[in-house]
Amino acid sequence: MGTLPARRNIPPWVKVPEDLKDPEVFQVQTRLLRAMFGPDGSRIPYIEQVSKAMLELKALESSDLTEVVVYGSYLY
Repeated sequence: MGTLPARRNIPPWVKVPEDLKDPEVFQVQTRLLRAMFGPDGSRIPYIEQVSKAMLELKALESSDLTEVVVYGSYLY
């Protein structure tokens, strides 16, 4: 997915600090994320708003996987 800028803001639907303390973390193939989130993550803000979650992507060294960290209420 390339290098994404660091998060500077937390979406208003994320309850701080409750939603930030226990994120879900998983690894996904980078090419699949490109298809889902668009080039350079251009669709991430829309997906966050619809899902009421905050996403962070971290490219893993020497792998074709990207770590996806999802913050938000388990209800969404």
